[in-house]
Amino acid sequence: MRPYLLQGYEDLEKYFVDEKLGIFDTTHDVNVSVAISDSYIGEDSSSVVHLFGVTGKPIFIKNMQI
Repeated sequence: MRPYLLQGYEDLEKYFVDEKLGIFDTTHDVNVSVAISDSYIGEDSSSVVHLFGVTGKPIFIKNMQI
C-alpha cells in the first residue's frame, strides 16, 4: 500500500531479529501463534487478547502511555 515505507520496515524487522529483542512470528495463522505461545504481551486493543483469554494463558497488557 505504501511502498516508500517498505525499506524502513525491513530495516526495523532486521534490527528486531538481529538484536534478539523478541520473537518475530512468521506464522500465517494467528490460531497457530496462540497455540504455540506461552502468553500474550501487548496492547489491550488487539483481537489476539480474546483468543488468549479463551485458552486461559497469561495475558500481560502493556501501558503504551509510559
